[in-house]
Amino acid sequence: MYDAVEDPYCYPGTTVLKNKLKLQTQEELDSFEAEITAQRAEEPLPAGKLTYPHYRAIHRHLFQDVYDWAGKIRNVRISKGGSMFCYPESIDREMSKLFGMLAGQKQLKGTRQDEFATKAALNYSIAQRERSLGMCRTVFGMAR
Repeated sequence: MYDAVEDPYCYPGTTVLKNKLKLQTQEELDSFEAEITAQRAEEPLPAGKLTYPHYRAIHRHLFQDVYDWAGKIRNVRISKGGSMFCYPESIDREMSKLFGMLAGQKQLKGTRQDEFATKAALNYSIAQRERSLGMCRTVFGMAR
């Protein structure tokens, strides 16, 4: 679960993210999210080169049925398991640096699988929330 003080993205007194179906248990939300994002991942993804705005468009596409904030930048500080995520005030800068690095390395095309995971470590700067791990796999699957 996430560690955040008075997280406006969560239902009061819980760590369950507010969602369009108003599911208030983590188990129900996880199940719904997995089902709907798998369906969306089977659809054509937004066209474009792998850039920061394109990444956000893909996040919006995959999570649009689950969260109102899909594709938007997170505006609260969060951590998970004691590890801090990128602070919201630094996300734009860090994501721009990351996608600049990716562009300079031709979006890591041709990179060996073991190197790819290390170089593509997006979770540090994730613009939305950690829920995007599957989305990162989808996005970086395009680049390989």
